[in-house]
Amino acid sequence: MKLTDKQSDQVIAIWNTYVESGAKYVYPATGYSHMVLDQHRLEVIPEVKKYIDKFINGSSTVEELRVHIDEINKKNLLWGFQGLNGQTFFNAIAKSSLEMNLQNELTNLFKETMPTPVNTDFAVNNIRTFSKFVLTLARGASDLLNVPRSGAIPYFLSYFWQIQKPEGWPMYYTSMVGELNEQGIWSPAGDIALNYGEFCELNFDLLDLIDIRANRKIKLWDLEHAFYHTAILRDSQAVREPPAPAEVPVEKPVVAAPRHNLREDTPTVRMPRKSGQTTHIEKKTGHAPRVEVKPIKEEVKVPYSESFIPPVVATLPALAVNDPQVAAQCAAAGKTIEKVLEERLGDLFRMLGYEIRSIERGSGRGPIGIATCNEHHYAIIYDARVSRQGYALESEAEQMRDPIIKNGDRLYKQNFRTIYYMMISSGFSGDNDSATRSLKIETGVNEVILAEVKALLQLLDHKLREPTITLGPKHIQKLLAASGLLTADAVQEFFK
Repeated sequence: MKLTDKQSDQVIAIWNTYVESGAKYVYPATGYSHMVLDQHRLEVIPEVKKYIDKFINGSSTVEELRVHIDEINKKNLLWGFQGLNGQTFFNAIAKSSLEMNLQNELTNLFKETMPTPVNTDFAVNNIRTFSKFVLTLARGASDLLNVPRSGAIPYFLSYFWQIQKPEGWPMYYTSMVGELNEQGIWSPAGDIALNYGEFCELNFDLLDLIDIRANRKIKLWDLEHAFYHTAILRDSQAVREPPAPAEVPVEKPVVAAPRHNLREDTPTVRMPRKSGQTTHIEKKTGHAPRVEVKPIKEEVKVPYSESFIPPVVATLPALAVNDPQVAAQCAAAGKTIEKVLEERLGDLFRMLGYEIRSIERGSGRGPIGIATCNEHHYAIIYDARVSRQGYALESEAEQMRDPIIKNGDRLYKQNFRTIYYMMISSGFSGDNDSATRSLKIETGVNEVILAEVKALLQLLDHKLREPTITLGPKHIQKLLAASGLLTADAVQEFFK
């Protein structure tokens, strides 16, 4: 795409903001500066690539690759692969393929699409090939909520491509895509394959732009960090007043060299362009106003967000209170705010580590999903309500009884020993104690929990910060062992 002068200026402004931080903005998941993060990536890449190569040459299976990739990324939080579009997607596609007896087809698919493509056309075709396989899984699935989502494919494949050629392929981070859209630079359309092709070309156009306007060579990781940095700053300012800036001292990287000279002995590999294609950035003097590029500082003050909550579920509080702006965005996407709330709650439970089952509700009201923990033999039948003033359970308690009994009986027959019922909303109004007690007695569930959305986000935040937190009786299940209101403060107090 050809950038307008305004878009070009916006890119340079984003770059300068990053440079003003000393290009050492702290990455919350690890506490690393981006310089140190990149150095760790360079150290871990050979280990990951070893297992990719073993799979491609036939020395290992998809399952062995899945296990090794999971182990490496749990120890090294460097690419965000442990999230929904990475390891969760890998687990889902491996499980679905096993259930449908398509393991050989999955192996062939990985061997066809996992090696680095020749150019963007091949990348687009690989994503389309992968999408067709996911569609096959969806058509044969008994539970669509546990089918791998095709929207994860560009991120998933670009992870493996970047591991094999770090300077050749940008990773399709949803945070970067969202920020490009927010800044009015680029927006994805409906075709996920073409979206990645455009995203890829745009990344190299932006590298060219900064090369020319800022007069310095940068790499794909620099670009990724700059947009991440801008997104974090904007989100933290939108959510609350900026916190007192934290002093970020200059960190000594493993390789004592300036940020942009890491691996100087390795030539930069640029994305192969189509025959006859040239950069969209004019190099003539005076094409666009030159923007002053400020030098990297040696010591800076940087505000940063301490939240571990992924953006895909961070909107849950706004959904739960029927925020007008969010409701309008849902409507524009052709969905009700209730449907989006349901989808995001499913995402949240998956991030916590549960498996999600859909529920056929028919024409009446009833639970929207079931979160199961096979390891500890329990299940959560959950429902949700959008409410600006706070939801009153007693208003619908009578209608809830039979659907809870029906799903609970089915779960007991499947050897789940403990069943919880959870109603989720922005908050709760009135005296719900009587309704809670009645539902518990009449349905036979172990506990009836009224969970505020912010309480579940608080729980997820703790789980992501401390992966040793389990779903079992020592941690999360213990939190569920009492009926009544579950608030964010209660979760915070529990994990002190």
